[in-house]
Amino acid sequence: MEESKISNESQSTSVQIKQRSRTGKFLIYSVAAVLYLAVVSPSILPTYFYFMSEKLERENLTTGLKNQTISFGYGYNHSVANSSICNDPFIPKQFQNLTMCVPQCGWNPFTRDEILQINAVTYTACCIAIISLILIWMTWCKVSELWKFPHFIIVIMLTESTTIVSFVAVGTLLGHDAFCSSTFLEDASKRAAPFCIFEGVLLHYLEGSVTLWFVAYNFVVAKGLVFENLEPSRSSKWPFIISAAVCWILPIIPVVVVLTSSDGYTQPVFVNYCFPGSTKMFYYSAVLPENVLYAIGVSFLYLIVWKLLKERQAPITASHDQAKIRKSKMDDVVKRLTLLMVFYCATVYLTYGGIGYLLHKADALEASVKRFFYCSMLQPNCPKDYRKYTTPIPVILAYVAAGIFPLATVLLLAANERTRRFWKTPFHQLRSYISSHTSSSGVSSQLINDETSDRQRTNKSV
Repeated sequence: MEESKISNESQSTSVQIKQRSRTGKFLIYSVAAVLYLAVVSPSILPTYFYFMSEKLERENLTTGLKNQTISFGYGYNHSVANSSICNDPFIPKQFQNLTMCVPQCGWNPFTRDEILQINAVTYTACCIAIISLILIWMTWCKVSELWKFPHFIIVIMLTESTTIVSFVAVGTLLGHDAFCSSTFLEDASKRAAPFCIFEGVLLHYLEGSVTLWFVAYNFVVAKGLVFENLEPSRSSKWPFIISAAVCWILPIIPVVVVLTSSDGYTQPVFVNYCFPGSTKMFYYSAVLPENVLYAIGVSFLYLIVWKLLKERQAPITASHDQAKIRKSKMDDVVKRLTLLMVFYCATVYLTYGGIGYLLHKADALEASVKRFFYCSMLQPNCPKDYRKYTTPIPVILAYVAAGIFPLATVLLLAANERTRRFWKTPFHQLRSYISSHTSSSGVSSQLINDETSDRQRTNKSV
């Protein structure tokens, strides 16, 4: 009886242990699934905002009007006898024998202080990105291991992303003159300026290329670590050749589609940055493919971190000290990759979160701006209802994101002791030079003082 009782207790205990193990695994996989959805969600938000965009009721603005011509674009043409009665932001335009009031190119819905804030953040992000890129290039040139495939993909990504924010800063520095092909907003919206087309093509291409390189880097690392359970092969040049062909040729396709369409590239009224002409073209040629690629790339990165966490807990046939060292190294790698994923997700959240907000408000903003233009055509000091649908915060956050990724890469490099020693070397050399120069100056001054005192004593004795 006692033996059967003991056996029953042992069986019930083993059942409880199995149930606890299953519950623990279920909780772990549930948390992993929630974290994965949080990581991938930036690729879903812009699509949700695009299809759930806010609408504004369009009113019949031409009711009861006489001797007025309305052009439902950016221009509302009002025939006037005296050009001085044009209300802000309208300017006079001579058309045949009539003088008409039309919106001027360069009009901005933001206030002066908001424009200054946007410009300050743009220049700051540009400086951070350039300084970070210089440090990264110096480090990569010094450490030969970093030039092995696929590690130097990070340099390519950061060079392209720094080029993007630099051209945005250049456009901000040049001002509206670089984007306005005409003094009048309606004419400028139909025909983009050469700089606007060049900037739109370059930035559209580089954004697609950066996203493809992100996918390529994580795919190569995941292929070697997860699927083959070994380090990625660096002996062959074919992986890099294939990656370069894909990442530098495929982004040409959406650029050609936009250039050959009737929309082309144009500048929105609130940023010095050229996009595809229509909201629909912008979403399908830029936002959607880049978000799909981001979801793929971050999925590979998440898989790498998950594999390293499992390998960290796997038992090995080695001494206690070796196991401890291995665990410490794997912890370090997991922390760096997790930080990289967090920083990249934050960058994408800030960038595409703002873009999603703008897509959500695009239709309502367009309708409210048209209503404001129509009112300003007839009377001064019209209510600025469009302010409810526009804010500088998404633009500022997008420019902040442009400086986060290069800065995050520098911080990750700073975690490496060899990199820190390399960065400290120039400062040590400068300090040694200054100290040696100071000491030599001190010796020289001491010799001069001794010589002077000797002369004084000699003269005194004489």
